[in-house]
Amino acid sequence: MRRKLLLAFVGLILMAACGNETEEGMNDTTNNSIQPINYETPQEQKERINNQEKTIGELGGYPQSEQEYVNEGDKNLAAENEDRFTSERTLQISEYLSERKEIVQAQVAETDDRIIVAIMTGNKYYPNLADNIEEEVKQIVSDKEIVVYSESTWWDRRRNLNSNPNPTQLEEEVENNINDFYGNE
Repeated sequence: MRRKLLLAFVGLILMAACGNETEEGMNDTTNNSIQPINYETPQEQKERINNQEKTIGELGGYPQSEQEYVNEGDKNLAAENEDRFTSERTLQISEYLSERKEIVQAQVAETDDRIIVAIMTGNKYYPNLADNIEEEVKQIVSDKEIVVYSESTWWDRRRNLNSNPNPTQLEEEVENNINDFYGNE
């Protein structure tokens, strides 16, 4: 009895596995990777290629990809939509800072009590750049507080420097904690 059930079960599995003709037919009709060969003369090919529209890259690309006049709005001080935090002094500071080789882009804003400088340095890290810029801007504007913001590279570097404890200070803290625990003075 077990043999008959086992043979029937195996036969049923074989029929189910081999009887999948619709799926094989679908594979033949959905295979679009085969394309017919198109024979054409070199003249016909040249005419066909020249009839295609030019791509954006062939036309010269998008105009904003050139990155000219990035802060052009800052220079138009007589415009009606003038930024109230931009003045001739901030434009002068921005141009001065943009001449430095370390700085890719500099933006400067002025409020009543401070000058805010934002710099972008690219992928390189300059450890004392913010302090140097603050001193240079203080030479130009001495009556206001100078705040310098740089990109995340500087912040990551500062966070990493502050995350590693000073070995001598750590040793003293551990020794003090042990003495406090055991009551030794």
